Amino acid sequence: MSNGMEKLHSARVAAVQALYQIEQSGHPSNTVIKEFLEHRINISQDPKADVTVDTKLFQNIVNATDENKNKIDDLIKGSLAEDWSLERLDSVLRAILRAACAEFFMGKTKKAAIIINEYVNVTHQFFSNKEPKFVNGILDRIARSLDLEISSEKPPKIPDISKSYETTGEPNMTSEGGGVIED
Repeated sequence: MSNGMEKLHSARVAAVQALYQIEQSGHPSNTVIKEFLEHRINISQDPKADVTVDTKLFQNIVNATDENKNKIDDLIKGSLAEDWSLERLDSVLRAILRAACAEFFMGKTKKAAIIINEYVNVTHQFFSNKEPKFVNGILDRIARSLDLEISSEKPPKIPDISKSYETTGEPNMTSEGGGVIED
């Protein structure tokens, strides 16, 4: 991961931590943002220190989550199985899903796959079981409901093999297409 990507990833991790703290403490987002900026993020004076955090992205994610919380929570609820409630989710998972949805709303990219991948990676930092797959599935469902582009790849071309069958229904492997998928 390049240093720039690490800064963005670190901002997402910090945003998840801040959203978790906001939910647990009940403090307003601006108070928690200020605390993170003054006491937790980029405070090392050592130039060889680990990666710094993109503070602008951190603030944008936390603020966008706060501004759109009801809409975000409704999206998450609508993507859960009928017998699951938002409250039943682990609070860190809620923070991860909320942060990702906030980035969807921020609209910096229409390529939801990038955001989904980032938050699956963030989830791996907090969980080691099925949670990353769960986050991937929920975020994919939400992105589709928002009509965001999931993948930059075109779907594979599937050839029309109907021309390769004679009237008997038997494949004619010498005809064009011949049942072989071409790229």
